[in-house]
Amino acid sequence: MVLATMLILPALVAGLSDCQLNELITAAAAKYPYFVEGKQYTLHSALIRGIIQQESSGNPKARSPVGARGLMQIMPQTAELLKCDWTRIEDPAVNVDCGVKFVAALLTYTKGDLLKAISGYNGGTHSTEKSVLMGGRIADNKETKAYVKSVLNFFEHYKTVSISGCPGSSISTPAASSLSTVRKGPTARPAAVPAEEGQGEPDEDRPRPLREPLE
Repeated sequence: MVLATMLILPALVAGLSDCQLNELITAAAAKYPYFVEGKQYTLHSALIRGIIQQESSGNPKARSPVGARGLMQIMPQTAELLKCDWTRIEDPAVNVDCGVKFVAALLTYTKGDLLKAISGYNGGTHSTEKSVLMGGRIADNKETKAYVKSVLNFFEHYKTVSISGCPGSSISTPAASSLSTVRKGPTARPAAVPAEEGQGEPDEDRPRPLREPLE
């Protein structure tokens, strides 16, 4: 995919306030936790904002030459796999819900490895295995390397951005002190805000590890 500009706009998404976007992200992140070694984690909203900036520069109507659509550039096969409503995929609420579900599934699939998960978002779970080596190093794939680096830069940026004027603490961007370490080995922690532990395996409404590669 074409890399997004590094320009950071005051309102990330045209037609949506930062508060409204954060509400969509926070609601989806609460709905779709991911699981590492039996523990449940909640996605950091700054990561999703970074992916949105990278994928579409905040354009809800964005369409790629290969068929990806919306804020998080959802592909038709991804929508089908995750049972998202493709007929409404350019609706920011539907698109963010589907994209967050995909990110959570990728993080479960990669056991919390942020580099592999971002790589997989760029090229599907097939590329997660093909493009990323053990130890968190990305193979010599220029597009994937540039994509992962850009998303991580946006992630770090949005962790420092204060979402002011939003009613209620439930839609505040998690603090930068939340777990946000890029996984580089067995002892590293996932890029997430910890949720309640001891929840067991995900139920039918939560994303399970992807077992079939996306082409």
